[in-house]
Amino acid sequence: PISQKVVKNRIAKAALTEGLSEPRQNNIPNDSHCELYRQWSNGGSGIIITGNVMVDRNCKEAPRNVILDEKTSDLMPFRRWANSIHQRDQDD
Repeated sequence: PISQKVVKNRIAKAALTEGLSEPRQNNIPNDSHCELYRQWSNGGSGIIITGNVMVDRNCKEAPRNVILDEKTSDLMPFRRWANSIHQRDQDD
């Protein structure tokens, strides 16, 4: 094993295109991404895989994809997006 992490179940949220980023705001993750992933986390998935994250803004699958490339200077929106998954309601 690579790590000692254990997945709580075999339910996984597969990657998909959310289409929520704003081209006028540099296609970074936003509050809509955080809320959507928080809701999916509350649904009980053991694994949550993010949607399309483009690494070249000239080769996007869709105009509203998230982009992380050499022009992305602020990584905080990406950290907020990742952290939103761990902010699920702690019922168990």
